[in-house]
Amino acid sequence: MALAYLDPVKAKVGRPKGDAEAIRVMILTHAEALLRENGGERLMLSDVAARLGKVPSYLHGHYRTKRDLVAALAQRWFAGVECAARNADEAAKIMGGAEERLRAQVLAITTVKRAAFEEDPVLFRAYLRLAGNHLDIVRKHTDCLRDIMRAPITELVGADKVSAALELLEDATVQFRVPHMIALAPERATRDRADRVMDAVFLKLQGMANDP
Repeated sequence: MALAYLDPVKAKVGRPKGDAEAIRVMILTHAEALLRENGGERLMLSDVAARLGKVPSYLHGHYRTKRDLVAALAQRWFAGVECAARNADEAAKIMGGAEERLRAQVLAITTVKRAAFEEDPVLFRAYLRLAGNHLDIVRKHTDCLRDIMRAPITELVGADKVSAALELLEDATVQFRVPHMIALAPERATRDRADRVMDAVFLKLQGMANDP
């Protein structure tokens, strides 16, 4: 599931689609640079426009409101995680069953988020601060990951126990999935640790599946 967000206002009539997309990418790039500079404490359309040497109305042709801009930034930030989880799931389908799929998903999420932190910890923390003011957007991302995990979990425990199994998985893998925890203790957010935790999770899921 792609992160749902308000569609940007269409570019002016006559402007080639490629040009409009390039402008949106440029706007997002400058907005992200501002986030890095101020630690995520402030993101205003007027500030982004000033950085571009434009008037605010220039941005309104692509992002009508601050929330539209934040949602687009979030989509770009979350897309790599969601894509990695889906790709890992598809690859695991070829080689194994539900356990392999679920393990691959969790390890892929861990790898991508840990890599994002290591690549730019300042920007990583800036996005965390920004996300704190837009929890509805974050929930759409977490719902997306939950939907990806739902199919193999259903196969493992049955449809009637999926909700409880998802809660168990999420509780057990907080250190590897939740960006705040990764930023707090990145040395704990490793594939090896996540792999060992998944061993314990599968034992519990097997018990759930066998419960009447």
